[in-house]
Amino acid sequence: MADSPKVTGFETVDEDGQAALRVCVIGARRVRNGTGPFLARQVADAGAELVGVLGTTPATAEAAREALAEDGYECQAFTSFERMVAETRPQALVIATPAGTHRPWLESALQHELHVLCEKPLLTVYNDDAAVLPQRYAANGKVLMENCQWPQTLDAFHALHPDCDFAQVQRFRMMLAPEFRGLSRWIETLSHPLSLLQAIATGPAEVEAVHFSETGPAAPDARLSFRYVTLDRSIECEIRMQDTGERPRPAEFALDDCVARRVVEQPGYRFFFDDGYRPEGEGEARRVPADDPQIRLVEQFVAAVREAQRTGSAPADESIARRQRLLAVLLSAYSAGARA
Repeated sequence: MADSPKVTGFETVDEDGQAALRVCVIGARRVRNGTGPFLARQVADAGAELVGVLGTTPATAEAAREALAEDGYECQAFTSFERMVAETRPQALVIATPAGTHRPWLESALQHELHVLCEKPLLTVYNDDAAVLPQRYAANGKVLMENCQWPQTLDAFHALHPDCDFAQVQRFRMMLAPEFRGLSRWIETLSHPLSLLQAIATGPAEVEAVHFSETGPAAPDARLSFRYVTLDRSIECEIRMQDTGERPRPAEFALDDCVARRVVEQPGYRFFFDDGYRPEGEGEARRVPADDPQIRLVEQFVAAVREAQRTGSAPADESIARRQRLLAVLLSAYSAGARA
């Protein structure tokens, strides 16, 4: 039953004899293809102790707990954030609720001095308060990380295209296949290309010449073009959305003429990247293995929190606020009718 009390007479320790990092998850139930259940499992697999999940009702909280327990991840279920924090004493919080609902949880986490891994997009509305959110976390010595996993694939991209010089890239293209339509598809996906662009062209940036193209809000395909401009670079960008109904959903990105197409093989959910399709008779695409990028990001989060606990400090990730501002500019352009 949700909010059931649990008394422990000792504190769990990890393999090194250190107190285990205690983590709670908000949104650990898989709704609308949410990542919550995966993040809950992955944070536990990364060496943290999953101690609580929060749901909106006793039924949803218990459903999330039972689903995790079936795979061997035991924790408590709650419907009250305050009670969850009081009873489980977490040091970190995973926010995996739907887009547009993160802001109050980010504020609550700050009040309770929790490190946070938040599902993307961190925020859908950008203002002066959002601009200083990373600094506020850093001022408290807390890690704030957004679940933007595509930069974790750049090692595999480099293995596939070792001669591609990120500093010289002039064109960027990405293809994704979200099930969402209209504005929602852009809210849910634009953090992916923006985070990749930030990784290959660091520093402050602006977007120019923004143009969306779709046959209608319910159409399964849509395009976005814009220019990504930093202090010393300008990259022509195209983002293509095409829901083909395939599972796992196809995805790829290209830097200039260098293509990396994601391939997921079952069983085992094994990741690979190849260099694209070949015309018949021209051989097979080259392929390199890759780690699951979300697992890598979760491991980085756990490592960053441990380092912050050791040193008492955490650097502010300025790229988060910059990404939220660029996202807001693109979403505003869509809403203002910058499309055909």
